Amino acid sequence: MVGRRPDAAKVAGSSPARPTMIRTWDVLKEKIISTVWKLKKQGYASSTLEAYLGRLKLLAKHVNLDDPEAVKGFIARQNRWSNSLQRRHGESLQPLRYLVSL
Repeated sequence: MVGRRPDAAKVAGSSPARPTMIRTWDVLKEKIISTVWKLKKQGYASSTLEAYLGRLKLLAKHVNLDDPEAVKGFIARQNRWSNSLQRRHGESLQPLRYLVSL
């Protein structure tokens, strides 16, 4: 260990991409919550808000909500979902379009 700096091991293996991904999720989460809050102010029922929140979080977990074609493709590929469930997930994106420019 002659000539080795003691703090060199702390730097090796660090990943600069991780904070970027966390910030991206934080921004997206903020947009989703802002959308649900906007719907709440418009008088939507709490059960509707919970459904929107759950669907948007599910979609955000699997696909980039900023890319409308990717979202449509993801929904279309869900063979186990019924047509009505696919339609409801698509409808959940309507209020979000104002905030994330879908």
